[in-house]
Amino acid sequence: MNKTELIRKIAKDAGVNHATASRMLNSFAETVVNSLTKGERVKVRGFGMFKVAEHCARNGYNPQTHQVVPVPAKKTVRFVPSESIKSSIR
Repeated sequence: MNKTELIRKIAKDAGVNHATASRMLNSFAETVVNSLTKGERVKVRGFGMFKVAEHCARNGYNPQTHQVVPVPAKKTVRFVPSESIKSSIR
């Protein structure tokens, strides 16, 4: 499912027009991004949790040159699904 299909489904289920559903989805995504930028977790009961994970700097390996390559520390976004989602996809 892509974004357009998701917007179409939200519009149908919520009984709103396409433009309103699009604004709803964009607002949700923007709110999640803003919260994650501040280092906050976003929990949606029955759906899951978005959080920022930090990875330490480490040494990688280039298989072509056989050299050790430093990999800098970085932050990534993690999604942890709720138990109901986990059980429905098993």
